[in-house]
Amino acid sequence: MKEAKTVSGEKTLHSFGELKEVRASFISLPELPEISDALTADEAVAERIREGAEQIREWVTTVLPKIDETKSGSREAQELAVEAIKEVEKTLREYIQSETPAYRRASWLGVLSHRFSAELGSRTEAIALLQELVEQGYLQEIPVPNRNGDEQETPQELPATALKAYGKDYVVPAESAFGEPETNELEEIVAKFLSRVWETEKKVRTETAQDFFTQSELTAKEFRAGKPGKFALGIPPEEVKLAGGATDFWRGGGTLLMESDGEKVMPLAATGSIQKAITEAKDLGVHLKAESLQWETPPFVRTLPSEMNRKIQLIWHLIQRGLRALEEKQQRQALKEELAKKATISSEQFLLKEQKGTCLVQLEQDWEERAPDGQVVNRVLDPFFLVERFTQDEKDQPFILLVEVPPHFEELLKPCMGEHPEGDKFFGVPHPLGTILRNAYGQATKLAQINDQT
Repeated sequence: MKEAKTVSGEKTLHSFGELKEVRASFISLPELPEISDALTADEAVAERIREGAEQIREWVTTVLPKIDETKSGSREAQELAVEAIKEVEKTLREYIQSETPAYRRASWLGVLSHRFSAELGSRTEAIALLQELVEQGYLQEIPVPNRNGDEQETPQELPATALKAYGKDYVVPAESAFGEPETNELEEIVAKFLSRVWETEKKVRTETAQDFFTQSELTAKEFRAGKPGKFALGIPPEEVKLAGGATDFWRGGGTLLMESDGEKVMPLAATGSIQKAITEAKDLGVHLKAESLQWETPPFVRTLPSEMNRKIQLIWHLIQRGLRALEEKQQRQALKEELAKKATISSEQFLLKEQKGTCLVQLEQDWEERAPDGQVVNRVLDPFFLVERFTQDEKDQPFILLVEVPPHFEELLKPCMGEHPEGDKFFGVPHPLGTILRNAYGQATKLAQINDQT
């Protein structure tokens, strides 16, 4: 056996047998059907090409994870696999550039489906992946519309193959030879990818926020009064509307952990959309005077640089928004307790046993409707309402009626006022009420299963 050169004091062995074993560990190249002159019927040729494309797609989606695994392994394992990986990457490039469109489609879709199968932990990582795919030529980013002299956006028709993600539009280059089936499949793949990223971020934010509240030592009243200690505060997103009433954008929210010494309030950490700004403020050494929380306008310190003043005012606005939201939450809780007194049956009886009567329906999480790219379309904090199931004819057909809706939920549920045939799983009830009731049903089912297991 031939001994290899010494690397950082360690010796690795490279024998012909070892190299052969490494090559064999990678999936062997697909054996594409031969297309000869003897195949004169067009459909016969097409069938052979389809068979080859299926084999290429399977090979690409099998070998790429193997390459990723090897590249994340030890240096010695990577050294052993260098030649095998080069062979695989050379073959992949040939398929990507193949003169046969079906082979190009199969290899492009195989690469993209593999890349979007990644389990990423944040929106930032997902955006970085999209940018990398653009740089590698697998995607093209569509430029934002230009503006003309009167500041009106120039109309721009997006290609039918456009993929939307994080406020940007992408297309797969024409040389991929994609058609409608491939585009539809890729749209579904990307939608699932964006959903996984959002769910992962949400889980991390929730766990971090719970940790902040565990560290919190003060009540809101004590914090306002200037008592020393740590205080965690939830900051809800804030909707910013245009003059006509339409939503322009949402100011970010999250959870803010602060510490007060009685005179100064210092930011310690944050989760969610405000995390970056709070980190920057902390790095600048920004703090608030505790007394400024009683003011109607944010503080401004003439002797400080403008950047520090902006951060001070941002933190002041965030705290005020969070304290207002906390007060509103307490008011909603009082209203919820009042509505609960009017209920005649429990949520389990209403949702799972389909009994007639009046029920207080409440969701464990805020109600959100999102676009495929994760952008919020509608959001309602702490959703709850009073609803009734009743029958009014000899057929005993069940109807659903909204009995009472709290003010913060009225606008969203306004189209659903009145009585509606229930239908199966509330599908006779218009959106969004029907959708919310189905979510509540799923929530109740999950809770019942947990209770059965304990």
